[in-house]
Amino acid sequence: YMSNMKRFIMQVEDKVYEHLTEDMVAECEHISELYSKVEESMAGESDVIFGMFDDIVRDICDDAWNEYWSKYA
Repeated sequence: YMSNMKRFIMQVEDKVYEHLTEDMVAECEHISELYSKVEESMAGESDVIFGMFDDIVRDICDDAWNEYWSKYA
């Protein structure tokens, strides 16, 4: 059985994916802009996501950023 923490982390990841769009990535000139856009988009979700789970949000943003821009490298 999955631990409650693992389940919660997966829920956080799912929420990030719900908010993160390819258009968001395309509009940003620097990854820090993407972090801000995603955090703004998710502002109504839960305060607990930010701070404690910043690394998860950033990891997902990093992956999306790298995947998007690798098409143009």
